[in-house]
Amino acid sequence: MTAAISNQQIFDLLCEVSDGMDRLDARLEAILVLTRMTNYEAELGAKRVARAKAEYHLSKEALSP
Repeated sequence: MTAAISNQQIFDLLCEVSDGMDRLDARLEAILVLTRMTNYEAELGAKRVARAKAEYHLSKEALSP
């Protein structure tokens, strides 16, 4: 036996799905922002490490006879 589904029930379900997708979109946007910030900080850290290595090698060369 099949139960009839009204247009209102279908509409309500679609609204729930839409709301869920909006919440998911907001979460994904927040994750994207955090990922970009993390990537930016990692790039800055890599540049600092490269600069420190270069300075170390320059000072090491200056001290060698």
